[in-house]
Amino acid sequence: NTGYALRVKGLPKEEIRAAVADALSKVRLDGFQKRMPSELSGGQSQRVAIARAIIGRPKILLLDEPLGALDLQLRRAMQAELKSLQKTLGITFIYITHDQEEALNMSDRVAVMRNGLFEQIGAVSDIYDFPKTAYVANFVGNANVLTGKIYSVEGDKITVSYPGGYFTALKRENENIKEGEEISASVRSEYVNIVPYYENHPKESVIATVRNKSFAGGLLHITAVLPDSKEVTASRSGINSSLEIGETAAVFWDYKRAFTVKGRLYESF
Repeated sequence: NTGYALRVKGLPKEEIRAAVADALSKVRLDGFQKRMPSELSGGQSQRVAIARAIIGRPKILLLDEPLGALDLQLRRAMQAELKSLQKTLGITFIYITHDQEEALNMSDRVAVMRNGLFEQIGAVSDIYDFPKTAYVANFVGNANVLTGKIYSVEGDKITVSYPGGYFTALKRENENIKEGEEISASVRSEYVNIVPYYENHPKESVIATVRNKSFAGGLLHITAVLPDSKEVTASRSGINSSLEIGETAAVFWDYKRAFTVKGRLYESF
């Protein structure tokens, strides 16, 4: 199975045998050469498929959720193996996945698709830190998207009027905006500050009510409800917070961490 492409090319048996052993070793299936398909797990079958694909050294390799059947520990190990393999082979991998974390971990460039069209294409840092549309901001990572009217523009700082206060965002280069216009901005949950309202906080903040506190993956997630019923989430390391559910709070962030986004923006490859 693994050496089929090489047999079609008519390579000598010994060369095929060595290439098969090398390919199986790369996907952590050393010693599995004589196994029958019925003797393999779903994850092992997927790794055989990867070995069979790379043995012929193609110019482009399409991987459609190749690690979906693997358990978490093995999937992460195989992610590292595939990245190393791609660098070693020096060929382009087009990697399809619905796992956002996997997409960010595996890629040099990411294309976010919606309804068969590209929402945004770019480096991992661009997709995560500079989403161009509300869809990308919400789909990749934990983002909060708020919409209000521009109150003022000072240099690269935009101040936006919002029910219960103001929020700020970074003006994109060459972005044509003016006071009074409606605008949407995205900010990642790790950059959001939610503090008791009686504490010191900047004037560019929005009043909110703490709705929920949860702990996952080493992070404390605090959800607050704004006056228009929109929810905002903040994530921070650790499990301690002086905020209590039902408490009045102030929500704010560094304006350089929030970016204007558009509702829809399709791109060609």
